Amino acid sequence: MAQDDRGLRAVEQLPLASCDNEALRDAPPGDGLELNLGDKQVLNAAGLASIQPLVDSMPYFVMLVDARHRILLVNTSIVRKMGRPATALIGAYCPKAIHGLDAPIPSCPLQEALAKGRDVEWDIEDPATGRWVSSGIFPTRYRTDDGESVFLHSVRDITEAKHAAMDLKRKARTHAALAALLHLSSTDLTLDGLLQRALDEILDIPWLSVDTKGAIFLMEDETQGLRMRAQRGLCHAVQDACTLVPLGHCLCGRAAASGKVEYAADLDHRHDVHYDGMAAHGHYCVPIRSEGRVCGVITLYLRAGHREDAEEVAFLQAVADGLGGIVNRKLAEDRCTTARENLIQADRMATIGTLAAGVVHEIKNPLAYVIANVDYGVNQLRNLLAIGEGSAGRITDPCVRHQLTELHHALGDAMDGAERLRGIVRDMRTFSNMRNESTALLDINQVVESAINIAFAEIKPRARFTKNLPPLPAVAGNDGRLGQAFLNLLVNAAQAIPEGCPSENAIGVCTSVEAGEVVVRISDTGNGMAPAVQAHMFDAFFSTKDSKHGTGLGLWITRNIVIAHSGRIEVQSKLGEGTTFSVHLPIAQTPDEEKPGT
Repeated sequence: MAQDDRGLRAVEQLPLASCDNEALRDAPPGDGLELNLGDKQVLNAAGLASIQPLVDSMPYFVMLVDARHRILLVNTSIVRKMGRPATALIGAYCPKAIHGLDAPIPSCPLQEALAKGRDVEWDIEDPATGRWVSSGIFPTRYRTDDGESVFLHSVRDITEAKHAAMDLKRKARTHAALAALLHLSSTDLTLDGLLQRALDEILDIPWLSVDTKGAIFLMEDETQGLRMRAQRGLCHAVQDACTLVPLGHCLCGRAAASGKVEYAADLDHRHDVHYDGMAAHGHYCVPIRSEGRVCGVITLYLRAGHREDAEEVAFLQAVADGLGGIVNRKLAEDRCTTARENLIQADRMATIGTLAAGVVHEIKNPLAYVIANVDYGVNQLRNLLAIGEGSAGRITDPCVRHQLTELHHALGDAMDGAERLRGIVRDMRTFSNMRNESTALLDINQVVESAINIAFAEIKPRARFTKNLPPLPAVAGNDGRLGQAFLNLLVNAAQAIPEGCPSENAIGVCTSVEAGEVVVRISDTGNGMAPAVQAHMFDAFFSTKDSKHGTGLGLWITRNIVIAHSGRIEVQSKLGEGTTFSVHLPIAQTPDEEKPGT
């Protein structure tokens, strides 16, 4: 019995019930059953009448038919739903009476039961209504008086049971996929490695009607876009075009912006990415959600014309939500690991700083002896050469005069080197003095000069350096802490520019007095920062650099130092053009300017 006939459609309103077909099939012989010499018993009119109450008690379609499709018996459910008396159906050709056809339908269950010699039971969905029925043919131990085998045919509404079974199956599939993802999260894979394995798991699900191509994107706060973190089967043109996808751009960007699944059966107006030779295809673009926000997108390729499947969409959204939790946890673990490494590094740097302070202290006195003695040697040689030029005691030997002159030059070079070393020691003492919280009246230009001297090795291979440091009024502060702030900004400026082309880039420092404040500006022509990065740049542990080149603490420390000196720090930056940091510090009041009681 097929789903497109009146009798089967009528069963849509019948309640679901179970039927023990064995009870009828194996019923013992009784009145109206005649014993035949063959294996099967003959079922005559009296026998049919005795079975009628049993089949009438069943609240779904039940009939008896013979091998030639003749209807032998129908229950009251069929009579009521067909709107025809039983006498009009009994003896009729079933395909004609029920289906309105002159021959059995191609997939007739009776035909299959006859061919296979066993029960046949099908679950059939009516696509117009979404209802499900179970249509079964069951051989009995009876035959007609003309020798035809008798079959019981039942049609039951199993919509609720089918939906429950499908729901259980869907949940089992979802749980299996989530279990696989959770297993991945317990491994020591990197985040990108985890996403790649997760994508492979999804694309390899056998019942999922997707192509073997796809990608996983994660949101990047600093760009307000999606960055491809894993892919399989994508050509180079797609990988290049979709490395970074802005929000709202193409299907992936739309899914991220709306937080809803974007489905496409084929290339349409929403496909913003095109390239020569692009084949027709569709997409499921599923947002990855975590803690109420979209953190990424899974995009899967579909064969062109693939119809949207609600079960597939529900499954993929459940998997994406599960992946969102795993990604969030992995990111939190990575942040904890980075913080722990930063603390270890900070402790190591503190130890190095202590050692450096000790080394500076130990160098200071011997260096003073060296400078004093070199200076004495230079002065003595200068005197000897001056005497040699006079009439008395004139040094006439040209070799001796040449050697003395060369020695004078050598000692002069040694004196220059010693003075440079003394400057380095002085600068190191400034930075080793950070734990000293005392303040004094400072010449900010000197503090900036010390920071420049320390950072110059980082600046030189990257950019031309310029400075403009006119005389300034004094600032009250701690030279070590302010020096650290300026050093952080200088190193930050240098690391914004790649090495190799110093003539094409510039870093500059200038100081000035503006509105009663001393202002220090540090500018670079580096990468610049997007607005999203600027919003977080002063957050602790926020960094766009890898762990080898940044801890995410430099600007956070700098801002705290400036604030502790009653100052403020401002930034102007444009992506691709460069950045300028401006540190504003109040001018110190001299004793004459202080008001009584201050």
